[in-house]
Amino acid sequence: MKMKLLFYVFLFLNAAAFAQSDVVYYNQPAEDYFLLGMRQYAQKDFTPALQSFKNSLSAYPNNHRTTAATIMEAKTLYALKLYPNAMEVIDSFLTQFPNSLYIEDACFTKGMCYYNLGSYDSAMSEMIKVFLIAKQPLNREHSQKIIEHLASEFLSVEKIELYFQQAVSDTLRSFLGLQLAEKYYSLGIRAQTDSLLARIQLEYLDGRYQQKYFRLQARNDDSNVVTIAALLPLQKNISEVTREKRIASSVLDGIQFAILEYPLRNPSQHVTVNLEIRDSERNKEILKQQCDTLIAKDDILAILGPLFSDQVRDAAALLQVSGIPLITPTATDDGLTDINQNIFQSNVSNSTKAKTLAQYVINQLGAKKIAILGSDAPASAVSADSFKDEVKRLGGEVVIDKRFSQRQTDLRAILKQFRITGAALAPEYVVSLKGKLNPIEVTRRLVSLGVRQKYIDSVLAKEGTINLTTLFGNEAEKVAASLNLPVQKVTVNPDSLQYPVNIYDVIFCPIARRTEIGIITSQLALYNIKGTIVGLTEWYDLNELEMNKRYADGVVFGSERYIEKTPYVQQIYTRFQEKYKRQMTDNELYGFDTMTMLLDVLNNGAVTREELRNALQSIKNFHGIRNAILFGSDRINSHLNILQYKDGGIKKIGDAVFQPESIQSDQ
Repeated sequence: MKMKLLFYVFLFLNAAAFAQSDVVYYNQPAEDYFLLGMRQYAQKDFTPALQSFKNSLSAYPNNHRTTAATIMEAKTLYALKLYPNAMEVIDSFLTQFPNSLYIEDACFTKGMCYYNLGSYDSAMSEMIKVFLIAKQPLNREHSQKIIEHLASEFLSVEKIELYFQQAVSDTLRSFLGLQLAEKYYSLGIRAQTDSLLARIQLEYLDGRYQQKYFRLQARNDDSNVVTIAALLPLQKNISEVTREKRIASSVLDGIQFAILEYPLRNPSQHVTVNLEIRDSERNKEILKQQCDTLIAKDDILAILGPLFSDQVRDAAALLQVSGIPLITPTATDDGLTDINQNIFQSNVSNSTKAKTLAQYVINQLGAKKIAILGSDAPASAVSADSFKDEVKRLGGEVVIDKRFSQRQTDLRAILKQFRITGAALAPEYVVSLKGKLNPIEVTRRLVSLGVRQKYIDSVLAKEGTINLTTLFGNEAEKVAASLNLPVQKVTVNPDSLQYPVNIYDVIFCPIARRTEIGIITSQLALYNIKGTIVGLTEWYDLNELEMNKRYADGVVFGSERYIEKTPYVQQIYTRFQEKYKRQMTDNELYGFDTMTMLLDVLNNGAVTREELRNALQSIKNFHGIRNAILFGSDRINSHLNILQYKDGGIKKIGDAVFQPESIQSDQ
């Protein structure tokens, strides 16, 4: 896509060149057809444009527009993706007009045809011709970019070496030498990279490529090279594409992409990473072998991985005495960092997410009475228990805690208990106006509190009761005490669904499946149970929320994931798509963010294991694409995005960071 875009830029920037040509025989119809074709081409009406250029050519043999119309015919065929036809026209043109001013345009178009047909070697040959003969600076610049792209993405080191050896000018030799050096460097062949850099004549490189030369030279300096191991379940020993294999491959792509991208953001980087890839094969014995190998290598500065909590637990124990920092991009189990003081979790653990949300609910939302309605799935149960413990520690009250079984869809029994508990905790206060009461005094007191005279008169006439809770809400008890009237405390019938249960400030709903969003929100509404619904990452599903927007509007949830589509993020997504021919997913982002964070630390001078561990422990504000990373005292990422579904969209409403010593805020 990038190369096609570059071709169109090349075309339109050079369109003015076709306004004139060597005059042979001027012919007005040929001129008119040619100009019509140019207008049609500019409007991307390629089929009629093609006919117009053919009409210009046939209007009069060898007319003043013959060469320009022929080139435009070829370019239009290219635009129509008729690549063999375009190349046939170009070959005829090169035979008929070997000295034309448009030779460089012809070679460029032919090269792009080869590129789109997947003939990258032939495309390289044509672009080298353009590089050598281009008179216009833009043509030269575009050919350089395509040569660079072909060398980086498609050609083998042997092919580039051959072009380098056959270079017919010092300028071309220096430019191809730089591409070859980059290729050797990407393969980890440092000595050959250094040898090529020494042979390049800098005076033949323009400014941009001189900068690239110096960056490569700095990266290739052995004194600045550190070795990081990627310990992942790549499962290269099996052909089957398992879930674990797919995740590991994507995380590795993210790690490698971060290494490629980092010099673009930090041209003055001080450290170059040599990535040593180790396959744990999702096998405990193989994992032990790989850990033993890494322990024996003094040059291993840190380990990225493993990905899954069980393997992280095993690796943490195996590496306990090695002193090698291990950073897992994805694991979420608790207790992993307790095994080994050099273990870091850049993903937020399940309990940390729940405890962080509990702190937000108590300290920011001011919740006092809290209900829990969650799945009994293991991860959800951990979240519910952690949330509950933290609420209690902070002085909040969990007044009811109910769990539903996995795949359960009918919550009637549970929600009836919610109503019974709510009704018992929120009795209604009523004043009976029967018996020997002074109606004037009763009226005076009630009117002074804002109750309408007509309403009081109607109740007095019937010797009925006045519901103070209906009139004054949470202040009903205080009002009742101040009236000095016979007040009764009445428990509402929980089966009367027309009466809402308002006692719960917050209802925490840790779910296992996103389909549970609709089950919970619709049935809470059906049973008229009020309160702010809060959850965790599993609630981050706009489709599910939209399908249940009548009930889910206002839901608040904490998620470690939140991607802001800034220009930088869009660039990363675009460049990843260009390189890997697929979209960047969360799995790639796990690797990308963790590796980028590590590169930041390395380039700030942490080049020993102890320095690296201390530097990682000090990270308090790394902003990745998927999530911020902030290591707490337990070396687990403690940052949570607070999100809300409101009015059809999900918006970030705050940040929360787990504070182990947090106490309840004054409200």
